[in-house]
Amino acid sequence: MQLLNKDELYEILTNPTRENFRVLLQNHLGEEDYLDFKKEWPDKEKEARHILAMANSGGGCIVFGVTQNEDGTFDISGLDKFKDAANLRNEVKGYLPASLSYYIKDFSYDNSEYDKMIGKKFQILIVEDKPLDLPYVCCKDGEKIKDGDIFIRKGTESEKANNYDIDKLVVRKIRETKIPRNINLSLEKHLEQLKTLYSELTYTTSENSLVDGVFKGLSKYFGTSTTHKKNCYPKEDYDAFVLRMLDKKKKRIEEELDI
Repeated sequence: MQLLNKDELYEILTNPTRENFRVLLQNHLGEEDYLDFKKEWPDKEKEARHILAMANSGGGCIVFGVTQNEDGTFDISGLDKFKDAANLRNEVKGYLPASLSYYIKDFSYDNSEYDKMIGKKFQILIVEDKPLDLPYVCCKDGEKIKDGDIFIRKGTESEKANNYDIDKLVVRKIRETKIPRNINLSLEKHLEQLKTLYSELTYTTSENSLVDGVFKGLSKYFGTSTTHKKNCYPKEDYDAFVLRMLDKKKKRIEEELDI
C-alpha cells in the first residue's frame, strides 16, 4: 500500500468526481467500501457513530473539507483548522471498543504551486476493516447513541443495525475465522503432503540395551531386523489410511451411479 501524498490529492480536488476520489483512496488506502464527504467535523457522538458504522461495514473513508451536492458536484471549501488526532481519540474513546482501528491524514496546501487550493486544509478519516472483531458495539450511553447500539453504513448514512444486519455481521465474522481451503490442490499433492507428515514421525523405538545394540549391528549381515511401533505413532498408518479412503471413494462412486 502506497502512502497518499498531497500532490495526488490536489489533482483530484481540482477535478473532483466521486469515482476519482474512490480510485485514489482505494489505490493508496486499501479496499475500504465506503467513501463519504463532510464539510466539517461533527460533534463527538456523530463522530463515534460514523466510525462504528464504517468499522461494521468493511471499513471506509470520510473526506473532511469537501461537500458532495445532490447533483453529484463537489464544493471544495476546506477546513478552517485541523482536528487534532489526540482530541478526536479523547472524544470518542468511551464509545468505541479498543479493537477498533482508525487514523487521520492531514493535507494542507500553503504553497504557491497549489494555486487553486492555496490556504485550504483537508483531512481524511480512515477506518480499517477488521472482520475478526465484528461486530463493533457502542460502549457508552450518549444523548443520541446508547451502550449496546450497533451501527452500519447504508448509502451515505450511518444507521442503527436491525436483526438482519447483525446476522450478516456474525456470518461474515464466522466466515473470516475459518481457515481457507486450497480448492486447487490436487489429490497427488494432498497425498504427497500426507506422506511428508508421516515421514517426520519416528516409527520405531530406540535400542538402548547392549544386547539390542549387538543384535542390531549383526542384523545387517544376517538380513533380519525387528521394528517396534511407538505408542505415540498413529494407529492408522499411511497405507491403512489410503485403503480406508479407497473404500469411501468406491462407496461415493456407487452413490453417484445410483447402484
